[in-house]
Amino acid sequence: MALRPFRVTLRRSRLALLLFCLLAACFALALLYWHGPWLLLLVDLALLLACLQNEGWLANRRRPLCLDVSASGVLSAVFADGCELWLLDGNSRSSPWLSVVMAHAGSQKRRLTLWPDSADADGLRKLRVFLRWQPDARQP
Repeated sequence: MALRPFRVTLRRSRLALLLFCLLAACFALALLYWHGPWLLLLVDLALLLACLQNEGWLANRRRPLCLDVSASGVLSAVFADGCELWLLDGNSRSSPWLSVVMAHAGSQKRRLTLWPDSADADGLRKLRVFLRWQPDARQP
């Protein structure tokens, strides 16, 4: 059976934002409770900012607006300033709760983490099926 082309429109994950902020707050409270070194609070803040940047909550990260999969199994990422073809890496993972798309765009490696609220349910389901059952698309 032939692959039907589909598009997954992406959005920033509120679940990831909540999880990262909650973990950072717990770490900060633990440091304050056990009178830990104050310098670790800066490390905590830096890790929180790095996670928020990776998820697209900070403006300086180039994050795709949507992912297109063609009938031939070619994955392309659509950005605000154009489109980019991605060759899937064998390290892409897919589960109902988290999907990680690992790809190559030219000579650069790309990683995209998709949480359950990163896109609509049907689009994420199609992408999970595509990531699991398209071994020919993983060939560089």
